[in-house]
Amino acid sequence: MKTNTQENLVTMIPFNQLVEDPENVRKTSSKASMEALAANIAAHGLLQNLLVRKVDNKKFAVGGGERRRQALGMLVADGKLGETHPVPCVIKEGPITSISLSENVHRAAMHPADEFVAYKDMIDSGMTVKEVAAIHGVAKKKVEQRLTLGRLSPVVLNAYREGKIDKDDAKAFTLTSDTKRQERVFETLSPNCLSAYRISNAITDGEIESDEEIARFVGREAYEEAGGIIRENLFGDEVFFKDGELLTKLATEDLQEEAENLLADGWKWIDVQLERDFYSLHKMDRIYPETVKLSKTDEEALERVNKRLDELNITRHDNEADRDAWNKLFTLKKGLEEKTQKYKASDKAIAGGIVSIWNGKLCLDLGFVRPEDNPALQEEKAKKAEEKANNPVDCGVALSDDLAAIRLEIFRIELVKNPVIASDLLNFHLIKDILTTGFTDKPFDLSTAKPYGPRTQSEKGDMGVFSGRDEYERLVSELPMKWFKIKDQIKSFDAFRALSAEDKARLQSYAAALMLNPQLAGEKHAKPTLEHAAVLMETHPQDYWTPNEDCFKRMTKTQMFGIAKDVIGAEFIAKHEKSKKGEIAAALGREFVPPKDSKQKREKSVIDKISAWLPRPMRVGK
Repeated sequence: MKTNTQENLVTMIPFNQLVEDPENVRKTSSKASMEALAANIAAHGLLQNLLVRKVDNKKFAVGGGERRRQALGMLVADGKLGETHPVPCVIKEGPITSISLSENVHRAAMHPADEFVAYKDMIDSGMTVKEVAAIHGVAKKKVEQRLTLGRLSPVVLNAYREGKIDKDDAKAFTLTSDTKRQERVFETLSPNCLSAYRISNAITDGEIESDEEIARFVGREAYEEAGGIIRENLFGDEVFFKDGELLTKLATEDLQEEAENLLADGWKWIDVQLERDFYSLHKMDRIYPETVKLSKTDEEALERVNKRLDELNITRHDNEADRDAWNKLFTLKKGLEEKTQKYKASDKAIAGGIVSIWNGKLCLDLGFVRPEDNPALQEEKAKKAEEKANNPVDCGVALSDDLAAIRLEIFRIELVKNPVIASDLLNFHLIKDILTTGFTDKPFDLSTAKPYGPRTQSEKGDMGVFSGRDEYERLVSELPMKWFKIKDQIKSFDAFRALSAEDKARLQSYAAALMLNPQLAGEKHAKPTLEHAAVLMETHPQDYWTPNEDCFKRMTKTQMFGIAKDVIGAEFIAKHEKSKKGEIAAALGREFVPPKDSKQKREKSVIDKISAWLPRPMRVGK
């Protein structure tokens, strides 16, 4: 029996005497890994002995190192080694399964961090990336990736060895080659915020990723030509433009050049925006171009393009070349079609547009008219300014809602008092609504539901003296309602049919009053037919309602003095110039609604003015 020392002696055995051992536990090896191992053996020789057992006088079965034997076989087949090339082996006796299993299972894998550093050391010793890749049978990019990881700060590599960060985290640190910066980021994010996402964000803070709109618009080539520096992620597709200021400058210059061309073409104004501002566009009116006929040459070109596009439509989904051709032709088609749209010189003279970036491309939004350049809008603005000057009272939202509710009640009374006009107004909108396709503008809620909301009832009460409710209740109580109380539908209908035309009109006017929606004079959405009906009914809201202190205290001092100047006189203003707002409201309220025991004497002209005055939104007619 051999001693352990004798058993571990290295024996050189010719390669052609080595065979595969059926007891070897490793059965699977990839071709790529075998090629890499063969390249490594060719460069450095066999670094580990094979474990073998003798199976006959001339053959030895390899129980440990079968992959190395196969790699040597590849070198022999390639003519790089001879068939009798001596291979260092240790001969074992007996079954080798246990030894084979131990060699494969209990082998400690090298930590990736040590592997990375080893790659760095090879390059630092003078080897090229290409040489290292050939020796170890890996792609050049993989060598570059491991080299970059090997050059990480020792602080980061040690954290990886200790399990404080994982491989993806380590890759994120390679976004910068500045080891001091790597360490600062590591310290800032430790211990609870170390993740690949946060590390990447911290390192590329202030930089612009290549898929952002401004980067796509300028393009990498133009950016680098201007001296811009790129940061690439070796482990992904991300590319970062490090100089955001330069990128912005290049984009702005391109947009500005386009803006100058448009101004030279006759547009009144052109704004440059790096990001398209939809909100600013929506605040302006827009003029659209006219359709003009293409020249004969362009018309023929468009016909050819459309014909070819139809042909490519069949194949472009499956053929990349056809797809590229289709995209180019579609762009050409779009350019030709744009020639059919042309703005008039007179429109350009008052309009402009915005030059911006949208989806990484140049975007032109043209034909927009700013409020200050819109003649119709300026005329309307001047008219409103004049009206405001002549009518200084401009109510706030809450007060306007309560005034609308009071005005609604007055209009309801008038409709019930004027059944013919009320019936005509209701029937006009009912029939028109049915005969018209789409939306129609109407003052009624024709869903047969009573309107509700803050404008249907004043939150602060009457805010003055209101008269007319008794008459309204009397008119309603006198309506013929017996038919309505009959439970049988058919009998109720027959009873309704038996009513006179006058009674039906009175009922219809009551229904119109209940369905009526509130509105104030001059409101943007005020229904003109209702305002006209109020004129026809000779409606005078001041006959029903007189404001008092409760109304005036919701106005400003300037507004109250404006009212006083118009209806009372300058002496009121002089008397209350230093008074508080509440005191002025109370005094003005007493002028409009004097206390019952008041002995105040006023001129008839003042009384008439007070009786006729209403807040502008409450008025009827011009």
